[in-house]
Amino acid sequence: MENEERITKLEIKIAFLEDTIEKLSDEIIIKGKLIDKIFMQIEKIKNQINDEAVKEIEKPPHY
Repeated sequence: MENEERITKLEIKIAFLEDTIEKLSDEIIIKGKLIDKIFMQIEKIKNQINDEAVKEIEKPPHY
């Protein structure tokens, strides 16, 4: 195999790897945003549960 042919094949592989890295990086960003959104929803639910628990504690015993 000639050097030029080997270089061409390596350049093709590098281009493919660069494309794959870019796609994976984009996917990581998307997943990171999704994780942030889920954590915010969990915090909201925890706050709602805590608020309900406080209301239950504050009710007079005859309720």
